Amino acid sequence: MEINELFWLICGIVGILFELLISGFVLIFFGIGALVTAACTYFISDITTTWQVIIFIAVSCGTLAFFRKSFKQILFSRKAPKERDELAEEFQGKTAVVLEDFVAQQGKVELNGSSWKATANENFAKGDVVFIQKRDNLTLIVTKNKED
Repeated sequence: MEINELFWLICGIVGILFELLISGFVLIFFGIGALVTAACTYFISDITTTWQVIIFIAVSCGTLAFFRKSFKQILFSRKAPKERDELAEEFQGKTAVVLEDFVAQQGKVELNGSSWKATANENFAKGDVVFIQKRDNLTLIVTKNKED
């Protein structure tokens, strides 16, 4: 049975359309594989079905392996890179109060009524006022002096 370019074209379009409905971000790569195979079949008139299937599998799996993570990050990221930078700097320079004595340069501080894990280059006592250098995920990096 000979498969022609129209079959691959339809498979590619259907794969991409199903991706819009299902949104697992996998089918689009098989759609791309089918479209590339359709183009190869159109431009190379004597390509065998075996080679068509090989091209489809190689392109589909290759694009899936190399581009899925980066495309997913770009398309489905909740915050733009600039917003992420602003959030990282949101606490910088603010003051917090130490809730418990630091042990091994780690402890808890209070900021705006919330308790945060904190790390520092020195130990602090309960009640000390510290300055926030930056936030690292859910941990604040604090220092005794604002300039540090």
